[in-house]
Amino acid sequence: MRPLSDADIVRVWERGCRATRTRRAMALIAAASDDTDDGELASLTPGERDARLLSIRSTTFGRALDCVASCPSCGEQLEFVIETTALLSDPNYSATRNPTTLTTGDYRVTVRPPTIGDVEALSHTSGESLLGRCVVHAEHAGESVAPSELPSSVVTAIDEYLGTADPAAIAELSMSCPSCAHSWTQLFDIASYLWSEISARAERLLNEVHVLARAYGWSESAILRLGPTRRARYLELVRG
Repeated sequence: MRPLSDADIVRVWERGCRATRTRRAMALIAAASDDTDDGELASLTPGERDARLLSIRSTTFGRALDCVASCPSCGEQLEFVIETTALLSDPNYSATRNPTTLTTGDYRVTVRPPTIGDVEALSHTSGESLLGRCVVHAEHAGESVAPSELPSSVVTAIDEYLGTADPAAIAELSMSCPSCAHSWTQLFDIASYLWSEISARAERLLNEVHVLARAYGWSESAILRLGPTRRARYLELVRG
């Protein structure tokens, strides 16, 4: 993934500020790579999406992630830093996308990992589940059955398989509170984390453009091309 320039950040923020979470991630990946086709982007699994977002974060803002978590037992706030490489060590990560047939008792189920296109589609529909999209075919004792009719034991087997097919889809941090010694597992969401950083940087950049454009009459594109060091110096001169 290429690092996002200041102009990229402003454009992707504009495109994603009113979009769904999935569309925001797609816009970020498209801006930092040659993968600009919506169909190809939508075919990414959640783990592949997050791997690309972690790479974008590393190249654009650095590998160190400043994090805060609250202990669910005593409420103590923990501040810590984690490296992107600790969340995903393989820069060329890819999930197992091909459908696989699982056998549990008298049930045979062919499943595939979900894609972010599936997740996006579910955000616009009701009465449909992600399981229904992941199950290609299911049968019981030779008779076809709907995904909604599968027993919990089969659903559990499907969940376990999907976890091994796309392990990067869930990032979990092992936490321990220094105040009360409580231990727990904390989910980490790179999509939300990175978008918060993109939004904050875009707001700062737009403010800098506003100040310099008023002072010098320069265009937005010219100001963003200056680079952070020269832009900061001009801002110092303007603010005297």
